[in-house]
Formats: sequence, C-alpha cells, structure tokens
Amino acid sequence: MATNRVESGWSLYKKGLVKLIEADVENAYYEFEVQGSKGEVYKVYYYEASWICECWDFKSHIIDPGTWHCKHCEACHFKLAEVKGMRL
Repeated sequence: MATNRVESGWSLYKKGLVKLIEADVENAYYEFEVQGSKGEVYKVYYYEASWICECWDFKSHIIDPGTWHCKHCEACHFKLAEVKGMRL
C-alpha cells in the first residue's frame, strides 16, 4: 500500500498539483497546497521533520507524527526536493 501512495504522490507532483505556499528555511517549516484527485485542495505542513496533512486519509491513520504519510505528503516530498535543488 505504501508504494501506491508514493506513486500517487509522484503523479500529483508530476501533474503540477503541488504548490509551495510558505517556506521558512531557517526554522525548517514549509506549507504546501495539494490538489487531490477529485479537485479538492489540501494543506500539507512540514515542521520539525514531520509531515501533517488535512486529508481524511492522513487523519484516520495518524498514530504518532511522522510515522505515516498520505499521497499528499508524498507529493510534497517531491516538491520539497525540487525546491532544495535536488534532481528528480
């Protein structure tokens, strides 16, 4: 199942559906908006090495911050790598 989320995240990223809203590099805080597969928009946050998404899938699986990622978080992994100048 995790592979499917990574692949789905990659697809969202490649379609240009991930937007960086705010970047505070000094404090390692990033805020994104990701358009979901049905057109809905989710906010995703990266702070203190943890990802948080507003989607139902993320909220229903959260046990401990940083232990599980939805496809929106995975999409933001790719966008953050791009922003930091990594080759994808």
